[in-house]
Amino acid sequence: MSGNLTGLDGKDSCSDGEYSSFDGNNSYSYVENSSLGGKDSSLDGKDSSFDRENSSFDRENSSFDRENSSFDRENSSFDRENSSLGGKSSCVCAIIPCLNEELVIGSLILKTLPEVDRVIIVDDGSTDRTAEVAELAGAEVIRYEENQGKAYALKRGIEAALEKGCTAAVLLDGDGQHHTTDIERVLAPVIAGEADLVIGSRFIDFDDEDEEAEGGKDESEKDDDGNGTKNNNKGNNNKKTKSRSNQCRNKVPKYRRLGQVTLDYATNLTCDKEIRQNSNFKSTDSQSGFRALGPNALANMDFMSNGYNIESDMITHMLGKGLKICEVPISVRYDVPNKHKKNPITHGFGVLGSIVGKIGYSRPLLVFGIPGLLLFLAGLVSGVFVISEYYHFEIFHYLMLFISFNCIVIGMLLITSGLILNSLSLMMKKG
Repeated sequence: MSGNLTGLDGKDSCSDGEYSSFDGNNSYSYVENSSLGGKDSSLDGKDSSFDRENSSFDRENSSFDRENSSFDRENSSFDRENSSLGGKSSCVCAIIPCLNEELVIGSLILKTLPEVDRVIIVDDGSTDRTAEVAELAGAEVIRYEENQGKAYALKRGIEAALEKGCTAAVLLDGDGQHHTTDIERVLAPVIAGEADLVIGSRFIDFDDEDEEAEGGKDESEKDDDGNGTKNNNKGNNNKKTKSRSNQCRNKVPKYRRLGQVTLDYATNLTCDKEIRQNSNFKSTDSQSGFRALGPNALANMDFMSNGYNIESDMITHMLGKGLKICEVPISVRYDVPNKHKKNPITHGFGVLGSIVGKIGYSRPLLVFGIPGLLLFLAGLVSGVFVISEYYHFEIFHYLMLFISFNCIVIGMLLITSGLILNSLSLMMKKG
């Protein structure tokens, strides 16, 4: 079965091409006139594990009321139809890589579709019915039989978005941790042309930004009587958002927050000092998967990356290209069915190892020279201590002398390596 690939209502489509139905071979999929309530749906069975009648996601009674949603697409100041990106009419897509997320992917897609023009799901080797649920919910699906890793899945989704003429993209995690109501906030700097890459940060305070926004709205969005009652609902939403932000910060375990700070610091050190000074950007949530990319960022996704390293690699690469990066506050939820696909400690050390390798390439004196100098000084001090003990008390510390000798030798090797690598790095940059 084939059909014209359109947006949710057939009006916001960015592509007129035809694509074949989902066949498991990385093709885009479209189910014509399908719905989650269809009688003949493969998911609607008495014995199905995905029972829509008893599902917690009740489309009729859901708190997510698309008709009465606080985000009014027609009256919103975030007008994608009248905005432009790079001189083109903007077409925004959401790219969601996922693995075994059949429980949440349907509701995530339905909540995301009103915020964007199209949703692209990259099913990265799921063994459950993630792809089927995603199709029925109205998303375009790219499926891989074997897991390729998050970096590969994201880059493949971005390639698909560019092929369909999209000029901006929102990246979300497929586990449902991100609030789709924050999409407008994350996309706004990209649509306005203020940034090429926007990162949704869990650790930026909402208060100052919301107060400024409310101050501007009080003057610009009053009703005809001048009472300014038009923004009551938005003010209440801001209070809820602040509350969510504080809750999500309190729920982050201390060891994970420590790891996050370490990875942020390491990521900020990856770029050359000159680049960091020119960009004046320091990440507060380098591992956030909630991001928005503009045309320049989409065109520069040509860097090498593996797995979960893509978040840090993206920041380093975009800064090196001179693109503008900013962060906006978001809130997340942690009460999701599949919290972690990988052990947080293993994940953290893996990303840190990759970052340290990149720092060693771009700043060898920092990685090799400083540790070498510290080892050399430690060996020198311990050697002086051994000699002093023998001279005053005729006590000879054989073990201390052995440690001192090794520290001095290793320290000198590291210092020499750092100097050589730094010279090579400078030659390559000049060349």
